[in-house]
Amino acid sequence: MKTFTVADIMATGPCYSQEKVEALFAGRKTVTALDIITANISAKDRSWQVTRPGFLSIDIRDRWLEIVVTRAVTNYALNCDVESVRKWAAKWLDGTDRTADAAGAADTAAVFVADASAAAAAYAAYAYAAGTAYAYAAAGAADTAAVAAAYARNAEYDQQIADLIALIEGTK
Repeated sequence: MKTFTVADIMATGPCYSQEKVEALFAGRKTVTALDIITANISAKDRSWQVTRPGFLSIDIRDRWLEIVVTRAVTNYALNCDVESVRKWAAKWLDGTDRTADAAGAADTAAVFVADASAAAAAYAAYAYAAGTAYAYAAAGAADTAAVAAAYARNAEYDQQIADLIALIEGTK
């Protein structure tokens, strides 16, 4: 498994000071992505760090984001009050239309009727389909839960971390 130094972490521009990162390393010269996602910091910060380029293998990252975005689309966009969003969600889930354009249109439709959860789910799918904003896909999926309550957002980040650990350890 690839390892990272304090300098590698600092090069990504985290919100933590170098001293805080060094303290999290607890005397180790390097850490792995698994060390990062099991660190004693918020799930949101762990998720942010491992979505930086090069921290996860492409296979693990893509499988993880597939799980995260699918959960958001299932839980929020599939039940949206807007028929076009529900139809897009069904097509996303069955794999018939996973284009960024379709996800973007669903996001716009959901925003128009102020369904923030469905819009965030569609945005997460858009970011995933566009293939350029992996951190935004994970964060967007977490934001779908945030509309209900801060607790739900934290629970989603915790679930994302649990999903990622299972993928890395080969149990999912």
